[in-house]
Amino acid sequence: MDAQKFLATTVFIILYSILIAKGEKLIVSTLIQDPYLFNKAKSGNAPVYEGYIKDLLERLSKDVGFTYDFIFPDDGEYGRQLPNGTWTGMIDDIVSKRAHMIAGSLTVTSKRADVVEFSYPFQITNLVMVLRRPDQARLPVIDRIKRIWSPFESSVWLLTIAAFFVTSSAIYVISYFNPYDWRRLARDGEATIRERESFTCMNSFWFALSALTLQGYIRSPRSLGARVVVTAWWMFVIVFVSCYISKLTGLLQIPPNEEEIEGYMKFQGLRDVINRNIKFMVIRGGAVDDLIRYNTQQEYIQRLGAELKSGGSGEYVANLTEGIKKLENYPSGKKAYITESLMVKYQTQRYGCQFYFVNEKTVKRQYSLGFPINSTYTNLMGRYILQYHEEGYLDYLEKKWFTGSCNQYIFEGTDEKYKIQEFYPLDTASFSGVLIVVAAGILIGVLVTIVECIIFKWAESGDPGHREHEPQKESKPDDIQTTSSLLGQQNDRTDTQTDVERSDKCTIVFLETDQTGFASDITDNENTAIPETEKFARKPVACGNFNFTLKNYQIIRY
Repeated sequence: MDAQKFLATTVFIILYSILIAKGEKLIVSTLIQDPYLFNKAKSGNAPVYEGYIKDLLERLSKDVGFTYDFIFPDDGEYGRQLPNGTWTGMIDDIVSKRAHMIAGSLTVTSKRADVVEFSYPFQITNLVMVLRRPDQARLPVIDRIKRIWSPFESSVWLLTIAAFFVTSSAIYVISYFNPYDWRRLARDGEATIRERESFTCMNSFWFALSALTLQGYIRSPRSLGARVVVTAWWMFVIVFVSCYISKLTGLLQIPPNEEEIEGYMKFQGLRDVINRNIKFMVIRGGAVDDLIRYNTQQEYIQRLGAELKSGGSGEYVANLTEGIKKLENYPSGKKAYITESLMVKYQTQRYGCQFYFVNEKTVKRQYSLGFPINSTYTNLMGRYILQYHEEGYLDYLEKKWFTGSCNQYIFEGTDEKYKIQEFYPLDTASFSGVLIVVAAGILIGVLVTIVECIIFKWAESGDPGHREHEPQKESKPDDIQTTSSLLGQQNDRTDTQTDVERSDKCTIVFLETDQTGFASDITDNENTAIPETEKFARKPVACGNFNFTLKNYQIIRY
């Protein structure tokens, strides 16, 4: 029976509260503080208020059924108790009956709860330490250049250069002497002049360098010995480039002023304010001020309170804006602003992410709406606020007004999570394995080349008809045209000798010159320059060794 009476009484009170609330105009005491409440209108125009509190009151006014007007305390304070027992700020507006409700970032404390009733909290937050971020340090030009070589120790770079020169030289020597490579094939007439020059001394070094920079190539070595060396070099290149990129990535993640940044990353909370002798600021008469001055359980907080009372490292500010401005002009890591307000997330965007924040998880604070004692609105609006929590509406408001681009600078202060990883350059011991692979590849390539030379000599000794031939020259359109014109004049010849004659051992050539007369004493024709001429004389030259006595001549093959 008692339970039924209690239920009926509760329902009656709620219904009665709703009835008397419908259409009532409430006076709301608050403070202008971004992003909870701010005036969007330009100076001189009627105020247009926006913010977290504005959106919350608009929703409550629709659900409960009331209208409201804002008033602002003359002293601009949240509310603190004076020695004579009176109150200041928004709390005084309620006590003096100038307002029906307090709406703002008002923290629930035991002293305030003696004179004001609080609804269900609409926000729960931690204590926050705000510090100025270290300035972005710029390295000198010399140090920036040194960073390019920092991934490896000096010994590794020297060994890499040595490996490059040794490998390039090995490729050149093997290509020069190996009978199955381009040089010998060109001598036998089985490769062009360009193919013959693929692995000259300069081109061999260029081939190794292009592989080191992951570039392509036109021709690869043809002999097995040279290919063994190139394969070992490619394995070296893969390991070298992979290690360099991975080490350079880790190096670039380390900031220039590593010691200073590591110091603020290790900042863990209020204990560090005392342990590091950091100056700090709090809002006078705010909830943090009460927490620090009247705490009797935590020794480090009591020490903070002693600093405030003595005027040592502690300092009072009037509001959040004043504290942020003082922090902006103070050296990094030397001063902290302690607050429980979520407004610091918003302030980071206004000041270009100049600050970072450390959450003090051991201290939880609540923001609630304040009402006079025995107000009919306390439970009514508290019930709707609880409903907004369940619906996710309050989470939506927090994301709308407090989430910004600087949230990455809100830290929990644990060494494990935010410790800057140390960088170590790659040393010779770690890099020696791939150097051994290159050395083994060169050794095996030389042995294979020796075997190839032996096989070639054995095969050559079994072929008595084998002779070396001049390298094939790549055909040109002018050669073909000249040949055609010469062949076209064949019928005009008085002699019966054929212009183009071929034998099984050599090729008949024509000698063309702008001088009268023909060549005599023809002997050696290897590696002879062939200039262009305008006047031509032609004569079939028999196969054999010959030497040109004329200054201008051209040899054309058929």
